[in-house]
Amino acid sequence: MSIVYGLRVKRFRILSLGSALLIATLGSSASAHPDVEVAGVIGARVGGSARLTDSNNDEIGKASVNSSLSYGGLAGYRLQPNGFGYISYSRQKTEMRYRATGSGSVDTRDVSIEYFQIGGYLEIDRGKFFPYLGFSVGAGRLKELGGSAEELRFSGVLDAGLKYQLLPILQLRLLARMPITILSGDAKVLCVSGAGCAATYGGQPFIQGEFQAGLGLTF
Repeated sequence: MSIVYGLRVKRFRILSLGSALLIATLGSSASAHPDVEVAGVIGARVGGSARLTDSNNDEIGKASVNSSLSYGGLAGYRLQPNGFGYISYSRQKTEMRYRATGSGSVDTRDVSIEYFQIGGYLEIDRGKFFPYLGFSVGAGRLKELGGSAEELRFSGVLDAGLKYQLLPILQLRLLARMPITILSGDAKVLCVSGAGCAATYGGQPFIQGEFQAGLGLTF
């Protein structure tokens, strides 16, 4: 009887120890900060205009784009306790308008505007909330839809956002971005009547604002 009792006590202790180790392991992995993030986002992009000049640098018109839906995604990897490196992509389909200087006439083109970026951000740990600020560099591409004209230019993006950890592997992400593209050279996307293909960008940066939300997986 005492032998059976002793075996039961030993088995109970082993099971208790195993349960305690399992709970500790699960608790540790649930509270540990993930190293990998992958997110899809959707929202709106606003603004964006460019001054157009001729070969003598005289202004011949101005181009601007309509606000419209934008979407994209990003993937990040933790490089330090509160810092991530990441790559991102964002796309917008919209209408670009050209208004000639001194004229009321307006020409339009359907275009897509895309940003391909690589950068990093720093976050602050507030429990399940993680506000962050970041910066990335890469390329901005303006492409005529239904045509062959496109512009590929250097761009930088300022990022600010908030992540909320819904579940150990699921995040809600809110973000605001400001893409800044340096436009120069021939304005092939704007080979329209009134400007002609001799038009060039006037050198001012092309600045937009973007507001998006989405869900992400963390590992």
